[in-house]
Amino acid sequence: MVRCSHLKRSEIGSGCPCLAVMSAARHPLLRSVNLETLVGFDAVARLGGVTLAADALCLSQSAVSKQLKALEEALGVALFERGARGVSLTPAGAALHTRLAGALAELEQALAQTAVQARRALAITCPPALASLWLLPRLAQWPDQATCPELRLDASAGNLSLLQSGMDLAIRLGPARGVGVPGQGGDGECWMTERLQLVAAPEVAARIQSPAHWGEVTRLDFEHPVAHPLGMAWSAWADLVPGHPQVRTMRFSQYEQVVQAAQQGLGVAIGRRPLVDAALASGSLVVVCPAWQREGGAYRLLMAPGEVRAPVQAFVYWLRQQVAAS
Repeated sequence: MVRCSHLKRSEIGSGCPCLAVMSAARHPLLRSVNLETLVGFDAVARLGGVTLAADALCLSQSAVSKQLKALEEALGVALFERGARGVSLTPAGAALHTRLAGALAELEQALAQTAVQARRALAITCPPALASLWLLPRLAQWPDQATCPELRLDASAGNLSLLQSGMDLAIRLGPARGVGVPGQGGDGECWMTERLQLVAAPEVAARIQSPAHWGEVTRLDFEHPVAHPLGMAWSAWADLVPGHPQVRTMRFSQYEQVVQAAQQGLGVAIGRRPLVDAALASGSLVVVCPAWQREGGAYRLLMAPGEVRAPVQAFVYWLRQQVAAS
């Protein structure tokens, strides 16, 4: 039993120097090894070289090498074998990295979850087309703007990690009848589905009176890896739309550009409803051959792990209301 001679038992508290010594004694090695050193070791072990680790950490090679040397000196064991072709883990180094990698991941998760719970901002990631054509036009109707002082909207095609990026909510587009969104750790809630129809400006649609006329109009194509599987590419409509040996095509990497080109009378596009509903309502686009329809993809809602904050719950509820009212 350790007794403190500085204060009476009833007076022992933060002012006692013995407590500081006792606390530090719990983790003696951590006093001589800082977090940056451990992160540097992890990067070298994970990437397989000092040069790659230095580039990833935005440090010089000498700085990373000094971190490795300091760690080996603190532990009293060689963690890497050094040779002409670079470095490789020793058995001791491999054992340390196996446990350290998991510890760093848990630490990152704890920090990220704490930061998410502490902030009042709302962070959302969703596909660019959904953000531009559906979400942004409706944000003015969002009733909780006053209670959420900051909204962060990431409109990107890539599937960001919710935890690592600090996002509260992800809206992902995938197959309507699949098992969910790959790489997201779960299926998520199926929130909204797309229905596909061919659309064009009124003057272009008026020129299509028979199958032969399809060879006279330009096809506006969305060039994206998910376009064909989700029916958003013309190749997925070959069984319906008449073929033509000299058909003209314009390809775009962003679906918003496809819609804008159609509104400008440049050709016929595959309309993704409800993304093109506003253009149809305004009359800038009309449906071509209404009987031709296809099932599109499905949007799923995925929330960051942990307790769901009130602003996130309110926003998801509002999203559901918007779909129910449309």
